[in-house]
Amino acid sequence: MSEVEIALLHAGLVVIALVTSIDFEKRTGEIPNLVPLAGIVCGIGAGLYTGRAAEALEAMAVLGLPAILAYNREALRPDAAKLALGLGPCLGLGGAAVTLVLGAIWVYALAGRKAEWKKLQRPMPRFDASPRIAVFATVGAASGVAAALVG
Repeated sequence: MSEVEIALLHAGLVVIALVTSIDFEKRTGEIPNLVPLAGIVCGIGAGLYTGRAAEALEAMAVLGLPAILAYNREALRPDAAKLALGLGPCLGLGGAAVTLVLGAIWVYALAGRKAEWKKLQRPMPRFDASPRIAVFATVGAASGVAAALVG
């Protein structure tokens, strides 16, 4: 497979995972464990198919470990941490890195504004996890496609 085809495969997996998680979260108020698990299985399966299984595991670590740490410090809802863990292998290493950086910039920007940071500190509203992560993950997936098209 070419780099562009691999990037488009990753983008497709991300879109499926995000649409599914947003739908579940909208209807039930939470993301079932099956959605991130499917993302992990599909992402690693795509990595095996393209010969990049190690990169899929690295991407899961790059995006998932900071999310788990944030969850342990009660700075992230469990649904958001699960979704980040499941999106890592779908995004690929570059997309996961871009997604992580965008999320970190967002948190840093909120930290500079005390009122918004206090909102982040208390339990988040029901529909916050998927749409926020969707923005960052979409840009991450798009950056992977753009890099493949340019390179």
